[in-house]
Amino acid sequence: ARDASEAGPALRGTRGKWSPGRRLAAVFNRRGYDVLTKITGNQPTLLRNGDVIPIERTGPYTTLYENIDVLREFGSQLTAYAPENVAIFENQGITEYTTRLINERFVRPHIVVIANVRQDHQDTLGRTLRDLARAFARTIPPGTKVVNGEQNPVLAEYMRDEIEQQGGEMRQVTIPDDQQGRIGAETVYAVNDVLRLLDMEPVP
Repeated sequence: ARDASEAGPALRGTRGKWSPGRRLAAVFNRRGYDVLTKITGNQPTLLRNGDVIPIERTGPYTTLYENIDVLREFGSQLTAYAPENVAIFENQGITEYTTRLINERFVRPHIVVIANVRQDHQDTLGRTLRDLARAFARTIPPGTKVVNGEQNPVLAEYMRDEIEQQGGEMRQVTIPDDQQGRIGAETVYAVNDVLRLLDMEPVP
């Protein structure tokens, strides 16, 4: 990452975000990088080079403001330019506005990983899969590279058009024929697409 305020990747999707986040963190850790990973959900957690740091919430709901506390505590450790620093943030926004806010104001990622498009958060992101896909695509900041794990070809092409209109660039995750149909395969192969975008050797 260039610095903590422009650290990536960020993870987006309705289901399965923790999987690529943890996998990416493990890969970067094994390669000697200093990695800070923020996992959201019901039990929010920071992972710092394998150490687990629980995030205490004052209420039962996810809030954007916990990101401020994370960046205040750990941001200064990442702001000094060092190529071995990596920050991975799971985007916890559940509306198009809050998702874009995290991307543009909190994290400003180099790379965004969209794990999938599933019928979840329909009350805030849209009723149909097309609505959900559009909401995700419209949160991408200009100049950001996107790794898209959604395997529905119609949705994927629609998202590509939307992301490019936003000034982003999309790489579609490809699953080998012999791995098709395996649950979560898109999150595994997304890891290698992130590494390729960073000109790094993929994992076997």
